[in-house]
Amino acid sequence: MPGGAGRAGALELGTSGTVFLDEVGELPRDLQSKLLRVLETNRVRRVGGTAEIEIDIRLLAANHRELKTLVEEGEFREDLYFRLAVVSAVVPPLRERRDDIPVLIEHFSRRLPPGMWKAPSSEAMARLVGYDWPGNVRELRNVVERSAYLSPDGVIDLVTTGRRVQSGSEAVDFDPTLTFREQKERAVELFEEAYLQWLLQRAEGNISRAAREADMDRKYLHKLLRRYGIDAKLFARR
Repeated sequence: MPGGAGRAGALELGTSGTVFLDEVGELPRDLQSKLLRVLETNRVRRVGGTAEIEIDIRLLAANHRELKTLVEEGEFREDLYFRLAVVSAVVPPLRERRDDIPVLIEHFSRRLPPGMWKAPSSEAMARLVGYDWPGNVRELRNVVERSAYLSPDGVIDLVTTGRRVQSGSEAVDFDPTLTFREQKERAVELFEEAYLQWLLQRAEGNISRAAREADMDRKYLHKLLRRYGIDAKLFARR
């Protein structure tokens, strides 16, 4: 077998192309050392193999926290940081590039099954553009996908346009196209998502701490976060 035993990994498969490593700062220290070696030698070895394979890749790496900060905290190798930081770029949060929101909404919607796409109304789009998107592009993508699948007519409106009922000091939105049961399920989902985000913000992204504060099983908390597409890392203290 060319290249020795085992199957080709991502870096080998990416040769003559570009490999993107997201959240590179989350790599364990032992994998950081291995990645540094690959970048220095341009060679990889398959798991279980003995022969080294030469690769030629362009590597792009991203992280939601400053790698310099992680280096100072001893969580990321300084030599790997300088090897990666040949050209550095800072991507502003979505709230600072609101003109990208309509383009991103259309992009994510086009990836849905045929027939599930309809452009948001002007009112809905104004609300979307005005929202701060603390979860950035990931949150926007999740909202687009979730709204499309939950909408009874397949319309991606993203903003409730039904009757607004005042209850005490709070306002409640209702969608006249949904049954009582569907309205209740939607209200529970909105509560759970908002509560999870509030909980993680208090716990600074620490899932174990969040589970303790909520008196919730850690595995169940993980399950809920996956269900709502919430990334705990986005709430980590920077």
